[in-house]
Amino acid sequence: MTVPLGFRRSKQIPEVLVLHVGQVGTEEVRLTNGVPVTSPIRTLIDVVAAGTLSRDLLRQAVREARQTGLVTAAELAEARSLHPELDGLANEVSL
Repeated sequence: MTVPLGFRRSKQIPEVLVLHVGQVGTEEVRLTNGVPVTSPIRTLIDVVAAGTLSRDLLRQAVREARQTGLVTAAELAEARSLHPELDGLANEVSL
């Protein structure tokens, strides 16, 4: 979960969550069932940058995001130009 700079927690964070501090632009946020979440492309960028998932799972995530339309070719191309880690991963996926 990405929280803004200056975030102060008042309760213990559940073990299933990992907090990341960072700025998320309004264009990177979507509402899902009334809950603000990062866009699929931002989520892919964050997961790749965190380095916590295997290459196989990352390839699967990119492939499924494209196949289901969660991420457009244009979004992926832009993200690839800004984030070299995603570029290498996307090259491994036949899109």
